[in-house]
Amino acid sequence: MRNNIPKTLEKRIKSQKDGISLFEYINYCLYDEKDGYYSNLFKVSKDFVTSPELSQLFGECVTIFFLYAKNIFENKKKSKIQSVVEFGPGNGTLMSDVIRTLDKKYCLNEWSFFLIEISKLLKRKQKDVLFKYKKKTNIFWKKNLNKSFNNCCFYLCNEFFDAFPFNQFSSKGMKRIIIKQNKLIPVFVPTSNCHKPINSNEIIESSLFMKKFVFKIFKKIKKNGGIFLLIDYGPLIKKNTDTIQAIHNNLKCNFLDHPGRSDITHHIDFVLLKKIAKRFGLRVYGPVNQSKFLSIFGINERTENLINKSNNLKQKEKIENDFLRLTSYNQMGELYKCIIFSDVDLSLPF
Repeated sequence: MRNNIPKTLEKRIKSQKDGISLFEYINYCLYDEKDGYYSNLFKVSKDFVTSPELSQLFGECVTIFFLYAKNIFENKKKSKIQSVVEFGPGNGTLMSDVIRTLDKKYCLNEWSFFLIEISKLLKRKQKDVLFKYKKKTNIFWKKNLNKSFNNCCFYLCNEFFDAFPFNQFSSKGMKRIIIKQNKLIPVFVPTSNCHKPINSNEIIESSLFMKKFVFKIFKKIKKNGGIFLLIDYGPLIKKNTDTIQAIHNNLKCNFLDHPGRSDITHHIDFVLLKKIAKRFGLRVYGPVNQSKFLSIFGINERTENLINKSNNLKQKEKIENDFLRLTSYNQMGELYKCIIFSDVDLSLPF
């Protein structure tokens, strides 16, 4: 690596007249098997903590929602949800909490559990976390949504789509990454790829990869039936502005400063997701902020129970602090949004 630019990335950029697209840059920086951010578990665990990693309360509330929605779905659809499918399961903590919570009152053989994961390192980590449940239920790993998902499924993901590679467009063209004086530089190059007028002060962010992925999920729900809980970050209505963010060593940084060593994300366009779902004739609930979703599905009561059961003062304080971090409006409670899609009226209170 020279000047913080991996040699493979440098060669790829210099091989093209106008450098590479932002999509190509992010895809390399996050997912390259050798240099990508997600090829090193130490980097990932050091830079941020997701809601499931923060507290078991999150996964337990997700499970309560699943059981609530499942009962309504099965009564109206007259079909049973047979599979729980998680996209981008990280360390496997959320799926572990879901299975653990279900295991308290239900026979786990009622469902099969699928983790959609492309990272070999994360897959190994997930297998370690979920090993204790292998004798109780069926747990499978897949790289993508394939033909095996031909039944009613409960799909879920947390902080998944925000890490999808994307492009940016302005009135000047498409953003591309070039190398100038041994530094990575963003430039806008005229293009015919953007088919809508853009004002001079606007930035349009677009991920064709994300749209195709969502289309596959909605198509399966439309055909086979199902529920999809998506939790990610961004405003209720996304503005046409630059939302790219990078984290390196737990600090915000320029997304070009540490290629392959920083996490790169952007805001989710919930309005776009709703529009796509409507094309498939699906019901849409939300988005609502994470605080409201967790409150509806029992986080206040569950927190109180955990605090009352504990005899350890430090543990009590941790439970309360985790609760506040998950639900406070100046922390995860407002930043993260929850949106639900289904082919059935789930009678949700939002």
